[in-house]
Amino acid sequence: YWTSQIRSTVRFHDGLTHLHTEHSPALYLELGPRPTLTTLTQQSLDGVVAHAVLDHRKDDATAFLTALAHTGAPWKAPAVRPRVPLPTYPFQHRRYWLTGDAAPETATGLGLAAAGHPLLGAAVELPDETVVLTGRLSTGTHPWLLDHAVHGTPLLPAAALLDLALHAGRAVGCPVVDELTLLEAVLLAPETPLDLHLIAGPPNPAGTRRLTVRSRPSGSDTPWTEHATGTLTSVEPAPVPVPDVPDDASPVDVSGLYETLAAHGYDYGPAFQNLAGLSESGDALHATVRLGEDTPTTGFGVHPALFDAALHPLALREASNGGRLLLPYSWSGVVLHAADATEARAVVEPAGGDAHRIVLAGADGRPVLTVGSLSVRALPDGALAGRRRDPLYETAWVPASASADPQESPYVLLPVPDEPREPLDVASAALPGLRDLLDGDARIVVVTSGAVVAGPGEDPRLDHTVLWGLVRTAQSEHPGRIVLIDSDRTAASAAALAPAIASGEPQLALRDGRALVPRLTPLTAAPDAPPPFTRPGTVLITGGTGALGGLIAEHLAVRYGVRRLLLTGRRGPDAPGAADLKARLEEHGAHVTIAACDAADPGDLAALLASVPAEHPLTAVIHAAGVLRDAPLHAQTDDHLADVFRPKIDAAWNLHRQTRDLDAFILFSSAAGHLGTPGQANYAAANTYLDALAHHRHAKGLPATSIAWGLWDQGGMGGALSAAALARLARSGIVPLPPEQGLALFDAALAAGRPVPVPIGLDTAALRGSDAETLPVVLRGLVRSRAVRRAPAALWTDRLTGRTADEQEGLLVGLIGGEIAEVLGLDGAASVSPDRGLFDLGLDSLTAMDLHGRLSRATGLKLPSTLVFDYPTLLQLAGRLRDGLDPGRPGEASPLAALAELEAAFADLPDDPELRSAAARRLRDLVDRLGERPGPGPADRFSGADDEELFAFLDGPAD
Repeated sequence: YWTSQIRSTVRFHDGLTHLHTEHSPALYLELGPRPTLTTLTQQSLDGVVAHAVLDHRKDDATAFLTALAHTGAPWKAPAVRPRVPLPTYPFQHRRYWLTGDAAPETATGLGLAAAGHPLLGAAVELPDETVVLTGRLSTGTHPWLLDHAVHGTPLLPAAALLDLALHAGRAVGCPVVDELTLLEAVLLAPETPLDLHLIAGPPNPAGTRRLTVRSRPSGSDTPWTEHATGTLTSVEPAPVPVPDVPDDASPVDVSGLYETLAAHGYDYGPAFQNLAGLSESGDALHATVRLGEDTPTTGFGVHPALFDAALHPLALREASNGGRLLLPYSWSGVVLHAADATEARAVVEPAGGDAHRIVLAGADGRPVLTVGSLSVRALPDGALAGRRRDPLYETAWVPASASADPQESPYVLLPVPDEPREPLDVASAALPGLRDLLDGDARIVVVTSGAVVAGPGEDPRLDHTVLWGLVRTAQSEHPGRIVLIDSDRTAASAAALAPAIASGEPQLALRDGRALVPRLTPLTAAPDAPPPFTRPGTVLITGGTGALGGLIAEHLAVRYGVRRLLLTGRRGPDAPGAADLKARLEEHGAHVTIAACDAADPGDLAALLASVPAEHPLTAVIHAAGVLRDAPLHAQTDDHLADVFRPKIDAAWNLHRQTRDLDAFILFSSAAGHLGTPGQANYAAANTYLDALAHHRHAKGLPATSIAWGLWDQGGMGGALSAAALARLARSGIVPLPPEQGLALFDAALAAGRPVPVPIGLDTAALRGSDAETLPVVLRGLVRSRAVRRAPAALWTDRLTGRTADEQEGLLVGLIGGEIAEVLGLDGAASVSPDRGLFDLGLDSLTAMDLHGRLSRATGLKLPSTLVFDYPTLLQLAGRLRDGLDPGRPGEASPLAALAELEAAFADLPDDPELRSAAARRLRDLVDRLGERPGPGPADRFSGADDEELFAFLDGPAD
């Protein structure tokens, strides 16, 4: 190494000397991550001027501008362009998985184990006994996989996922697949290998393990797609006998089988055309399946092409009857009895509904594979295309399901102005009351009137609509506390509201006695949609000098040939990058005017519109202006609302009132209004107003599209988000849209012809990881979330009771540290210093709110919203939780534990009025003695009174 380094230095010196002697450069600039060559240059040539453009001791912008200043060259401030992240240097990046297919000897050499399956490469066991099996699915190494397709789209057979699950079970000592549910198809592309993970979780007390199957394109950083989940066990079900073929079984002609299936959408190539014979006996199917001679079976339990053929009779029966295209959905009770079969007799029998029992037997009559139940379901229309289409949606209102868990708890109604008022006044009136009620324990009910469009032809009430964005955010920040209901124009009675409040649904619209709930549904472009921006004229873009406005302006010039652009912003031509944007647009042939205009000021906007030349009339408006002022709900003020409402709401209303005869009226809204993004109550409220304005214009027969954008990778409001905020959105399932995709979605949103399209990138695997309370309501139609698993405080009290103070602190520090690491994207609880300030670690008001919710859910405690501000270190937080859980000292009974037992006893108290009244009086006396209440006040004389005593007092003489 040193010899090589010396030789390299000598060569550098020779080359430098030659360059300096022959060409006499006045300045040397080094392009590299460290100023190494700059130092060598200065040492080699006396008096030479050398500077490093980059310096690892400084941020890149400072280092570059410093070097530029030393050149003495005239320069002007560069235009602001979207940041393009540079690739990391080889010695800086981190990688956790192998970059190639791991051969057994390679895997063991790297501390991994050979996976032992043709579709897998390596296995690793984690400290908690989780086992991860990894592989790379490539049609280059397994070309036979392309012979399994549906409607021309190659899919990994469900039989292959089942065989992988069985293999994972054998690897961890749980060889029975107790249950396996298929969530997403594994799409195969010849040019794109897939990285595959099978994760068998640690064994639970019953000895079972949770299994997850996921994949993503090799070498990419795209989110993982979760394809299947299930349970592995070591307990075998009761033996399943191998039925004989009845003598009266009717043979079925299979000579044209695969042509018939192809016409129905099942595209099986030669490797999967393995059904050799078939007969029927009642509802039972008896098939002979046989692999081709050149199909390798080593390493498979049952080769996917063999078992898949056993399911072809089901597909044939459905296709022959003109029915649905069926695919496997859920397996249960699957046992592998023998491996490496190349031929088998399959028996498929009904097991109720869309379920079937399946037995595969070998030539000797012994079972090869038994399936207790296989459920099949129809492939939804467009499901395969939907996996590749642009992520474009809209909110639909569908009937509420009766399966929601009924909620029985006290509730209080938040007053909402009934008379028409300005949107800002409505939000300002509701905000303090909402904050105050959230400090209590009761569930809060907010009732609006005609604020949402839940059916055709509805014209929304614009002032009430801001409450839907505001309250949706409050619901996200305080899960399970608020019910938001929109009634039709008639006043909602208590009798009508009661079932909706108790339904368990947090957002409902009551229409003609029906309860409807919002769900995001896929949206596609109309095939006959007229192209926009075809009439010559001027297109106005508010916020046109911003990052997103600039992208759209250039897209209009290039994609649609728009030749007259009027771009406005608060600083007009003085906005950063405005001159460069104007030059680029003019290179595309557009005439560009950049003006300073406050569209929220009616006079300012009127003057701008009057400046549009009559020969180039205004034909389209794109309102892309807006600002962020994020804060948790408890910290939001009237100023937060006004600062965000003005550029969004006031400007949109002025544009609506002052423009006429437009071909397009496009509002740039945000999905925050649909999702209720935490920390953005003001922004969500402003954007629900834009959505409602688009519906209002539609109801009046005017053109309007409010595009409720998700997060953009570059441009838009996402550019102002911190790394922690972006990580929080990623955990919640929000995927940034690259600029190219965002612009394509702009086109698709306009072509869809709907008032409020929602283009948003979603990570379905992350969404499934949410529980039912934290998953945004509108997304519940796209994924099935986990059931809410509450952690009552009594469970943590039990864990802490009997331990020393140090042990209790250690447990709580581990809990809190793990949650902080999740919130901040750190490498585990060990990276959180116990005595370091949490805000020094990078916590802010929004991530503090996230941490508060996590700790509340983890412990079951009702914690104050200011928790992290009051206890700003990990140790202080642990002490606060310990006090709330009150485990007591070792050997001592906990008073709060005794109260928990008392509370449990009162839950089973008989329905005896006298007994309940006496118990209530005793409890009130106990509270008085504990000093929780002040001395007797005017209301205390009624504290123990029943209804008859209260009415007697009200009807009697005053004293």
